[in-house]
Amino acid sequence: MTLRFGKSFLEDLEHKMTILDDEPELQESYGLTQQECSDFRTMLSRRGKSLEIEIPERMLPAVRGEMENMSDIVWSNVSSEGVKAIGYASAIDRQLLKLP
Repeated sequence: MTLRFGKSFLEDLEHKMTILDDEPELQESYGLTQQECSDFRTMLSRRGKSLEIEIPERMLPAVRGEMENMSDIVWSNVSSEGVKAIGYASAIDRQLLKLP
């Protein structure tokens, strides 16, 4: 599945996938292998300036789960971050709507 996302969303996704690549228990919770996570992270890092990415079917639950986690973190920081956090959390949520 090829989707187009915002630049900051892709940067955050790449960060979350780097963490996933280093967490065998988290990989297992998504039913993924180390190699699948590593391959996806490598693909993200090689995308250049492209805002479109190909998300393998098996990676969709991990992408969705990690971005939902990030959204939850940003929403929990709204009281200290204010309007900026609300806008960013809303942007993450809009990007999540693109995922099946």
